[in-house]
Amino acid sequence: MPDRRPAVLRTTILLTLALFATITSIAAASVEMPRGDVAGKVRGAVISSRLSGATVSCKIVEIDTGDALASISPELPLIPASNLKLLTSGAALLTLGRDFHFETRMVRSGDRLIIVGSGDPALADPELLTAMQMSVEAFIDLWVEDVVACGVKEFSELIVDDRIFDREFVHPTWEAGDLLYPYGAQVSGFNYFGNCLWFYAWPARQAGQSPTYRVEPDVSSFLKFANLATTSGDPKATNQIYVMRPLGANDFSMRGAIRRAQAVPMKITVHDPAALYGRLFAHRLRQRGIKVGASRTATDADPLPFVGEPLGRPIRTPISTVITRCNQDSDNLYAESLLKRLGHDVTDQPGSWTNGPAVVRLILSKHLGPSAATQLRMADGSGLSRENRVTADLIASWLTLLGKHPHASDLFINSLAEAGTTGTLRKRFGNRNLTGQVRAKSGYISGVSCLSGYVISPAGRIVAFSILVNDLKQGEVSVAKALHEEIVSIIDQYLAASDPRIVESPDEEVTPKLGG
Repeated sequence: MPDRRPAVLRTTILLTLALFATITSIAAASVEMPRGDVAGKVRGAVISSRLSGATVSCKIVEIDTGDALASISPELPLIPASNLKLLTSGAALLTLGRDFHFETRMVRSGDRLIIVGSGDPALADPELLTAMQMSVEAFIDLWVEDVVACGVKEFSELIVDDRIFDREFVHPTWEAGDLLYPYGAQVSGFNYFGNCLWFYAWPARQAGQSPTYRVEPDVSSFLKFANLATTSGDPKATNQIYVMRPLGANDFSMRGAIRRAQAVPMKITVHDPAALYGRLFAHRLRQRGIKVGASRTATDADPLPFVGEPLGRPIRTPISTVITRCNQDSDNLYAESLLKRLGHDVTDQPGSWTNGPAVVRLILSKHLGPSAATQLRMADGSGLSRENRVTADLIASWLTLLGKHPHASDLFINSLAEAGTTGTLRKRFGNRNLTGQVRAKSGYISGVSCLSGYVISPAGRIVAFSILVNDLKQGEVSVAKALHEEIVSIIDQYLAASDPRIVESPDEEVTPKLGG
């Protein structure tokens, strides 16, 4: 229908519109990628990924609206690997609260010195010590100086109270081959130095002789080490040296051959961290002239809790630090400590792999409804167990909840690795020209590669996603990672296309032409 308004009025309206656009320089001009195109492109990416026989599940949700942008078998229960940490850390944050701190403290009870553990996984964590520019020996000295300063010269015994957790140090479904490496470290109510020892070795001057070594923390004065390694005489040889211990004991042996100094430490887990590091602390006190009788862990015969005079400074670790190490660096000890601490705080029983998962399921039911708990089979907190099962639908719903939670969203999102910048995603997405920010959790165990998290647009819109890939054949992990990144790129393109944009110089799209 032709515009029958007088020409002068039409011209006045158009001039007003043009002037307004010029003054504000703001336009919501955009060419949106239809939501249906997101789903189609994601399915196309999966089909063209060259994953033969792998099982792929995916759910993508725009969190402000709750609209699903794409779904591929979202209710299929799959092994999540470390993506399970999203449930563990999120549940801990919502339940323990953003102001929660782990606190390890010392108490003087009569003539006994008590170290009361809180399950803190960060205590003398090597990564945190490096950030603080502090050695593990200097960290021990902090406590030693506190005891020296109290003026007591003799204690009948030193007790490490680790009863906040049970003493099932390793999950029964963890594979034996994982238990000597840091990612399979034991979980205790008193953790120290990642519950590992670090060995450094140097070749002897003559081939065939035993190398020299040092260990951190230095427990060599009260632990015996069998040095069965040799120095290689082959100038072209590479180091083939390693440290072993039997499961369930702290009998360490160094084996193999060394040609050059082992600059990178050989890391091996310890058994019963509370007992071992109690012995270490008692030894350090004796070196400072303080008499200490036996060192042991607390028993059922001991009072719970110990009542006595606080001694020295408690060591406190905020939950923000713990969930960041859990998620950004994918540290299993942190995840399991969060899970057991969650179980303890809710049930008032020693934290365990029974009450911890039960509490997580309770929290899921509370926040997402009873059906949410049915989408989770939780064996541990880190995802190291192959018995875990979760759906992409549950993870995406959980991320949606946390991504807009008024008291938790900032801490939770910031705890995740940033693509191309931090943590486990530091070396990923380098060839992707992303407009927005990607914060996500990767996950890998044999045959499994997963990625779940958020894509955040420059305007602040957030899309939650979960991509679970199982049944990978040998050599297909890199293919699965490429699929993750392609799907994330599709989400990023969708947000970039549909974000409102600021227009510095109005063009013909947003400025009406003048005329009759």
